[in-house]
Amino acid sequence: MKQFQLLILAAFACFQVSAQYAITLDGPSGTRVYTHLDSAMKYAEDGDNLYLPGDNFGKPGLGLVIHKRLNVIGAGHYPDSTRATGQTVISGDVRFLTSASGSTLQGVFVSGNIFFGIDGNTAAPKNILISRCNVTNIHLSTDGATFMGAESVFIKDNVIRNAILFAYVKNVVVENNMIEGGLTQANGSINVRNNIFLRRTANFLSYFENCRLESNIILASTSFFYGPTGGNVFYNNVFKENDPLGASFSWNNKFDVTNLFVNQSGPTFSYLHDYHLNGDSPARNAGFDGTDCGLYGSANPYKEGAVPMNPHVRSKTLPAQTDVQGKLNVQVTVAAQNN
Repeated sequence: MKQFQLLILAAFACFQVSAQYAITLDGPSGTRVYTHLDSAMKYAEDGDNLYLPGDNFGKPGLGLVIHKRLNVIGAGHYPDSTRATGQTVISGDVRFLTSASGSTLQGVFVSGNIFFGIDGNTAAPKNILISRCNVTNIHLSTDGATFMGAESVFIKDNVIRNAILFAYVKNVVVENNMIEGGLTQANGSINVRNNIFLRRTANFLSYFENCRLESNIILASTSFFYGPTGGNVFYNNVFKENDPLGASFSWNNKFDVTNLFVNQSGPTFSYLHDYHLNGDSPARNAGFDGTDCGLYGSANPYKEGAVPMNPHVRSKTLPAQTDVQGKLNVQVTVAAQNN
């Protein structure tokens, strides 16, 4: 019954209500529909699912502040996967406050950055999931450099157009992401696995110590370390270029590797590229767990098209006018998601 209700909500979100797309809250108090994000955030309750349709939300420089325990789920950001709904876009930044502990952000394009907190008193959320989003940078504090009390963050299946700034937060997993830049400001309790690092920027690891990197694909070896970077361990990573690790602990890594992907070029992410491995790619079955290195390895590979976990609207047909009986023949195809 719950899955059927979600299918209805997904179909309903395709239609405009008073010239605004429907924003849906679903939780212990039932299902409520709003036409403005500010209203939905005001009346949301801890534990609610907040479903954002394909539309542009927020204003540049303002963005979205998550101050309750919510699962904020958009329609997705891949053009091919959002043809029926449009992309869900947050203009500006997204901020998780301490009171948002236990929250999820999934399936949105963020024009700016993700931050933890507005100031030092609000920057300690715990148990945060950032998944299937496209974002510039992820800062695990207000500045990404100063530890402010956050803990336990899972960053999975995202496109990160620049860097992750860990702010020395502990218990962070970074898995199955496309990352153009690097990693900085960490010291222990960070596990970085099955990502593709395109290396658009210099200083891949800076002020980054005592962490574990495994089963990643790293496309450049120049300007690899900057500042304190000791104590890191590297297991089963694949490097397109030469060995940059030097005295770092290194086990079963591959270097000077070619013929990696079906279709990839350059140091920036493209929706037109295909990051699946070639049939004879050296990264196949080369990961620490015996699966592939890169996005499509691990126990839970990258979700194709970064489709969110809510029911996915594949197509819709909205006639321009009613038929002779005054009826509007609307056709919507919705697919349930297993994850």
